[in-house]
Amino acid sequence: MGRENARFVIGKVRKAGREEAGLMIGKVRKVGRENARFVIGKCEVGREYARFSIAKTHKVGREKARPSTGKARKVGQEKARLVMVKVRKMGQKNARYVIGKVRKVGREKAGLMSGKVRKLGRENARFVIGKVRKAGREEAGLMIGKVRGVGRGRRDMRF
Repeated sequence: MGRENARFVIGKVRKAGREEAGLMIGKVRKVGRENARFVIGKCEVGREYARFSIAKTHKVGREKARPSTGKARKVGQEKARLVMVKVRKMGQKNARYVIGKVRKVGREKAGLMSGKVRKLGRENARFVIGKVRKAGREEAGLMIGKVRGVGRGRRDMRF
């Protein structure tokens, strides 16, 4: 399960390896991953990231330009720079720092975010803790993360 750090990030991607951009890492199911600057998310077929935003679409992927708005299947709406995400059953929206939980697997974070993850559910606007299904975690900003076989690690973006 190696660990690779992009800038300030630790995460584990199931089988595909990891690419990190800026401060973020994520897990993509079977498709590989592309990272824009601060954001990564999970999509089933393809992913395109604009600068601060990512979204999950049913099967085709989504492209977000900087000022764009989009609605993904049932999961919510994201607005590029200041993002609001409404998650299917949890419905959390924060104008400025946002995170959402997508279907069952992944999370999208933009900027410094807070979010609630399926069973762990801890959110802090500035420091984020989250758990992604079983395979890894995506953290943004100053993060605390647990990588499956590695225990807990603190990563500070100032280091």
